[in-house]
Amino acid sequence: MSIIPVNRVSYEELEELINSLSVRKIQMISNIFKGLAHPLRLHIIKLLLKHEALTVTDLLEQMDVEQSLLSHHLAILRRIGVLESHKQGRNFFYRIREPRIIELLSCMAHCTCFND
Repeated sequence: MSIIPVNRVSYEELEELINSLSVRKIQMISNIFKGLAHPLRLHIIKLLLKHEALTVTDLLEQMDVEQSLLSHHLAILRRIGVLESHKQGRNFFYRIREPRIIELLSCMAHCTCFND
């Protein structure tokens, strides 16, 4: 996976951005972080980054989880707006709806607070 360059912002720009956020927007951002805060969900996103779209069956073949658990996590990712699905025949295909989520995950992966 290629790394997407992240624009650096000054402390003042960041402070201005944070101060401009409405209560509703802060809640939405919080919900996205909560929704991403599970290793299984991050693994789903990782798999979907490699493919344009995958079915539940495709995901199950690559993950060691029960179908009900996978469906639960897919529903959470859809609810927070990260994934979308469409039905084709008898299958539901999932794909990343919000490509900017990749930038967020790239930024987090390169955060200096993590030590390998």
